[in-house]
Amino acid sequence: MRRTVLQAVVGIASALVLVAVGVTSSGAAAGDGFNCNGCIDRKDIANKAIGSGEVVDNSIKPGDLAANARARVGSVVIVGTTTSTTPETIDTVEVKVPGKGTLLLLLEGTAFIDADAVDASARFARGSLGICDSADSSAACGTTYQTWDYEDPDSTTGINALLPISRARVVSVGSKGTKTYYVNADTDDATEGFNITGGNGGTARLTAFFFPASMSVTSA
Repeated sequence: MRRTVLQAVVGIASALVLVAVGVTSSGAAAGDGFNCNGCIDRKDIANKAIGSGEVVDNSIKPGDLAANARARVGSVVIVGTTTSTTPETIDTVEVKVPGKGTLLLLLEGTAFIDADAVDASARFARGSLGICDSADSSAACGTTYQTWDYEDPDSTTGINALLPISRARVVSVGSKGTKTYYVNADTDDATEGFNITGGNGGTARLTAFFFPASMSVTSA
């Protein structure tokens, strides 16, 4: 099932940060990503005469920035199911990005895996899920394709089979356009399968955040 992520401007705070790094013009012209009526000169920038103090509060709106200089966010409901023991696409997501930048993809919600069995030794089911670049694959998923074992403590009662799911992936995008990502999954529960079908069958949503720039994050 193919779904398209809708976009919205995140807010003025993000826009103001982007202005500071977007003014790089020569002469009386605006920098990339900033619509100006010819008010900034190269000498002003070189002399560090232009700073946040020279920008009047509330004078710059998100609409003053070029489309590819605005942070954006959109989300879509994920729906799908599989009984495959190898990676299979359960949903397809299209993200329309305005330009070069970084995407943060978050998949959050619940999934249904029914591990019901007649005795304790068989009450386990395995499930895997990831956000991937290719259909029916566990490769190129940015380490998001993870596997877990689920135990249904109620044996054959058929309840308490919902489990939380959470995946996060950061993707660098090099150009404007529609980027396609695949929500892939597999399971060893061939009877009931891995399900995100809404309500008691599991509910999940993929949210995409677009940022015009990235930053370095390190751990000790």
